[in-house]
Amino acid sequence: MANPYVQQMMPPQEQVPQDIYQQAATYQLGELRRVYKPTFTNPLVVIGITLGAIVLDIAVMVGILVASGYIFYILIAIPILAIIWCGWALPHCGTRAYVFAYGLIYSRGSQIIPMRWEHIQSVQHKIAQSSYRTSHTYTLQLTNGQSLKLPSALKEVVDLGTTVDNEVGRIQLPQAMQAFSAGQPIQFGRLAIDRNGINNGKDFFPWQQVDRVAIRNQYVVAEKQGVVLKLSVKVEEVPNFSLLDSMVNHITQR
Repeated sequence: MANPYVQQMMPPQEQVPQDIYQQAATYQLGELRRVYKPTFTNPLVVIGITLGAIVLDIAVMVGILVASGYIFYILIAIPILAIIWCGWALPHCGTRAYVFAYGLIYSRGSQIIPMRWEHIQSVQHKIAQSSYRTSHTYTLQLTNGQSLKLPSALKEVVDLGTTVDNEVGRIQLPQAMQAFSAGQPIQFGRLAIDRNGINNGKDFFPWQQVDRVAIRNQYVVAEKQGVVLKLSVKVEEVPNFSLLDSMVNHITQR
């Protein structure tokens, strides 16, 4: 039986498979909030775009050769890039991420991985920049030892990754603050926080110099009244950034 809440929230063209609902019921994930999918969901469209780009490129190259007698070798790279893009986009046409009130279901082909927020041990965010684009990949480490990636092929993957990170941080915050109050250092990859401040393994930053943490140009930084302190640690080296951010806010507001 279809979920009436989902029918109201999801667009008419979105068909959620019945086995997704079954897994959500088994894991008690609550109502469906949002579905994330790639830009191209039809493999024939991906193949058509690739072939169209190659045919058009060849036609332009032949036209220039006939008209001028010259070959622009840069045009030779276009079919190669089109094939590379096809090889990247095609496997993700069936990839979906279903966000529920109490967890997430990741689906790719016949693989379905359901999880509650408390089943996610850490979220790691990797940012890759090139001359043409910036890609974001989120790696989830589950409490059962399994690891999976939320690929940049998904539209609005940053929104998805941020949502998962925030939910995991919300679940883990009470226990983390209890350990902090007991005097235990809390580790976030290369960063650690304790009652005295933040440590990156080399430098120490007392709480008197910190109001908040933020991400700037792929790096985690500390800030206080507009003054930025470079922690020299990339965001991909800091799991559970949302938890770190929440803890720093709680500590500095004290």
